[in-house]
Amino acid sequence: MILEALWNRSVLLVIREFIKAGDYAILSAREISRRTGLSTPTVIEATNVLIALGILEKVKVTEKREYFKLRELNVFTPYIEDLMRIGEMFEDFLEENILRHIDDILRENYYIGMYWAAMVDIEPIDYSPNIFAIFTDKPKWILPLKFSDKIYVEEIDKWNPKGGKSAYIAIGKLDDFIDVRFGNVKGFKVRVTSVEKGIAQLFKWRIYPEYASVLAILQNIEMDRLNEEKLLNIAKDLGGEEIIRAIAFSIEKILGKKIFSILSQGLKEEKRKPDIVWGEKQDLLVRVNQKIVGLDSRPIREAIITVYG
Repeated sequence: MILEALWNRSVLLVIREFIKAGDYAILSAREISRRTGLSTPTVIEATNVLIALGILEKVKVTEKREYFKLRELNVFTPYIEDLMRIGEMFEDFLEENILRHIDDILRENYYIGMYWAAMVDIEPIDYSPNIFAIFTDKPKWILPLKFSDKIYVEEIDKWNPKGGKSAYIAIGKLDDFIDVRFGNVKGFKVRVTSVEKGIAQLFKWRIYPEYASVLAILQNIEMDRLNEEKLLNIAKDLGGEEIIRAIAFSIEKILGKKIFSILSQGLKEEKRKPDIVWGEKQDLLVRVNQKIVGLDSRPIREAIITVYG
């Protein structure tokens, strides 16, 4: 069907640029490439499709470039514009209701982990990143959302986001439902793992900024929502135990007081090349389990200021 050509992503991107530019806009393949991020050969292929359908016309050819515009007399162009507007409205809906949409699509086949699992049922202090870690055994049901202009969607092991998106979704493999319940995240009732597992996952997969990870620890310990023994056991299984314990020790050192009952026990500073690094600049060195952990103090200090002033 003709619709198969129109639903092609590169064709849609090209026609959208012409509609945005207006009826009388004249664009070269190179300019369309710059606006859409598509390669010039891909743009030319898409314009050929649109010329064949009578939606675009070639209006000028120079020695180096060809120029195109919307064909004025195509009776279908208004309908295409309507379809594009409907698509944009749906994108807006997804952006505003992404958690509700994921819950509706995946039903019992997922849980939310990492930062928002750690912050479930509470309001984060001064930080609300639109990054959602979704663990599911049905990734193919939400991976097509990566075609959205506003939402970045990718599997954790392929995570490489660029800026310019309003929401980011990292997809991980579902392990089990042992530690899953319903909770409130940004006003939506969704499936989440425990606070402790969410924090441990932050240090297993470094999807979130370091500041967010420390903030998750601090806000939960301050609100007496963190079971240190449970966190330690989960972190031992997942990996990241040494970093979490070193951060707990460093928080107490910077604060000048004891706030952890288990995590910081038996640790000490060390001056040696680190075996494990966390953050950009390793200016704090802590010995944990015979390993030296190098930490960046900046996000730790920033999170402490946020929570304690």
